[in-house]
Amino acid sequence: MAVAIFARRFVLKSIQLADGRKMSFLHHVCEKEDVPTIVFVHGFPLDHSMWMGQMPLLEQASLLMPDLFGFGASDPIAEGASMSSMADDVAGLLERLGIEKVIWCGLSMGGYIGWEFVRNHERKLEGLICCNTRASADDESTARARRFAASQVMKTGAGPVAEVMRGKLFSDSTIMEKPEVVDSIIKVICNSAPETIAAAQIAMSQRNDFLGLLSEINIRTLVIAGSEDPITTASEMQRMSFEIRGATFVELSKAGHMSPLEQPLLFNRALIHWLNF
Repeated sequence: MAVAIFARRFVLKSIQLADGRKMSFLHHVCEKEDVPTIVFVHGFPLDHSMWMGQMPLLEQASLLMPDLFGFGASDPIAEGASMSSMADDVAGLLERLGIEKVIWCGLSMGGYIGWEFVRNHERKLEGLICCNTRASADDESTARARRFAASQVMKTGAGPVAEVMRGKLFSDSTIMEKPEVVDSIIKVICNSAPETIAAAQIAMSQRNDFLGLLSEINIRTLVIAGSEDPITTASEMQRMSFEIRGATFVELSKAGHMSPLEQPLLFNRALIHWLNF
């Protein structure tokens, strides 16, 4: 109920970037002074709505939740889009809104894009939150599977993708106890354009490997994992956090790949503690 009340206070906006396309987003500027702006970057194939559980954080920070191009209400994805170009798109949004510094919070694909943001727009960063993601590139087997999935979605549409992901994204606890949360995400996936899903799969299959970058990161970092995530396991994410100097690692119980949505209270508590540490 509290999340719904917060959500009703905001209207999805859009703004034209330098290339002429319009990007949609939710934006709240906190009334408190000297608070950070957190940009929440959604996973695949979702939109800003996956972060609705983080709306209560508006008492602690300014919040920016974009729809990446092709997703949600934003204009279509560009041909040949990449993790790097998506990072540039978010940088373009920040420039248009006059936001100089942000804490990047990305889940899964949003984390992949975040590594490119670290590499190409580090001056805009004052913090990094990595949720249910990894720094390594796809191996050939995984990349091949993504290419096949990209070709299939153009034939079948988004429905079969949603059903496959239903069992991968959520913990058993969420599936049994919070079916409305699962259904909300499945609806978003079903509404995603096949062209966008295919383009994002190809982009992820071609993404850079950033394992060698981790030890060079000099940005305050929080790594959040779900205890029941089969895609990016908690143990893998903990190993990743060990490579980042001074990183904080948090594992959320009864959470799968969608930990911010599955366990919003635990997620928000971890984020607030990290912000105020």
